[in-house]
Amino acid sequence: TAEASIGSVLCDSSICQAKYTISTLNGPQTGLMQWDSFLEAWVGEHVYGTNDFSCDTSVNNALQTEIEVTSSEPIGGENLKGLKNSIASDFKIKCEPTIIVKPKERSLVLGQGSMDAFEVGVWDPLERAFDLSMSYSAPEHALISNWVEFSCTGGCTASGALTGNQFEKIAVNNEKVAVKMTSNAASKTGIYPLVFTAESTTGDPITLEETGVIMVFAEGLDEFSGMQLAAAFAISLLLFALLRL
Repeated sequence: TAEASIGSVLCDSSICQAKYTISTLNGPQTGLMQWDSFLEAWVGEHVYGTNDFSCDTSVNNALQTEIEVTSSEPIGGENLKGLKNSIASDFKIKCEPTIIVKPKERSLVLGQGSMDAFEVGVWDPLERAFDLSMSYSAPEHALISNWVEFSCTGGCTASGALTGNQFEKIAVNNEKVAVKMTSNAASKTGIYPLVFTAESTTGDPITLEETGVIMVFAEGLDEFSGMQLAAAFAISLLLFALLRL
């Protein structure tokens, strides 16, 4: 992100543009930044190659962000078009394999399905291949195995067999995959942790793990138990009796 001001002027997308330049081993790489109205800041995202940086190094002034006024309209009584503000930043390159689940939580109403639930990414600077599995955390959550599935269209057959509470496994290699809700998903209210495990199948052995949570809420009275409805009816009768006193 980059601060969105030049002096006292809020330099949003209506009057400014922003770009970044990253110094890499393969030369500078530049991209445009997008205005985020919630953060009131310019936000950029850069996709880099594994040979763009050296692992575990600190890079001084490697990130340059530049904001420029592009509007010809007077700002504060002055024509500021062409005025620029540049900021140089340092950063550290850490080459640690990781598994990322977005979002961390998915809230659904009873019976909601046929939609994307999570996006799961496995990244490794050493470019090892992985088997990525889904599993439920406890036997009482086993029904979740009928709710979710990886979105995979070939070429992703896992090399390892399912073990323990795992119910689906695919092969990945520095990529992200979607986890979809099936048409019969969210059949019971509750909180259901979904464990994602990535096990390397090439290179040195390594295991990564992250959890996403599916929360299913009742949409109407049809999800209430008989005891809950009976209790609600008894409370109504009591209130009616009290009002007549």
